[in-house]
Amino acid sequence: MRTVAVLLLAVVVTTGCLDTAPDSRGVYLVLDAEGVETAALRRLTRRLILGLEAGDTFAVERIDGARTGNEHRLGVNLDGRPSVAVVERRALLRQVDGLLEAEPSAEPVEGVAAIRRARTLLEETRCRNRIIVLATDLTAGEPEELGPHFGGYRFVALNVGDIGAGEEPWAYLRRVEAWRRAVESREAEWTVANGMREAMATILER
Repeated sequence: MRTVAVLLLAVVVTTGCLDTAPDSRGVYLVLDAEGVETAALRRLTRRLILGLEAGDTFAVERIDGARTGNEHRLGVNLDGRPSVAVVERRALLRQVDGLLEAEPSAEPVEGVAAIRRARTLLEETRCRNRIIVLATDLTAGEPEELGPHFGGYRFVALNVGDIGAGEEPWAYLRRVEAWRRAVESREAEWTVANGMREAMATILER
C-alpha cells in the first residue's frame, strides 16, 4: 500500500514545492551516519522535519550506503494546508527513523554526486530558499568536482557527534576551508554550525 505522505526522491523532483510564497523552503540533507550515534542523527532529523512548514520540501540521502528497501533517499513535499502538512511530517518521521536505523554498507554513495542530486531536486521545485545540509566529515569527494554555479544556495556544514574525531584535527579544518572556498566561488553561502541549537537556527531561518 502506497504511503500517501512520503514520496521517493523522483516524485519530489517532479512535483516540487506546493507553495509559491516567497519564503518557501527546500532542505536537502546529505548524511553520513557512519561513526555517529543514531540517537544524535534522530534528534537532528526530527528537529529539522518538525521545523518545516506547509509548502516546504525536504529530502534526506545517506551516502554511507545504508538504505531502506532499495532506497537510500527519502523526501516529501509538504502540502500547502497546515493540517495536512502535520500528517505528512508524522509519516516522514517514521520513514526516516527506518533509514537512520539501517546499517551502513560496503557500497557508499559519492558525496559530491549527492550534492549534485540535491541541486537537481531543489531547482525543480518552486522553493525560494534552497539549503543543502552536510552532516558528513567532508571526505566523500573533492569540492572542486561540485560543478558550476550554486548561486542562491545556502550550504550548512554540521558537526554532528564526533565528526572529524579520530584524526588530526587540522585535517578536518583543512577540508572545511577547501569546501568553503569551493562553495563561495560558486556564488553560494557557506556556514559551519556547531551544536544543535546553532544548526537549527541556521538551517530554519527564513
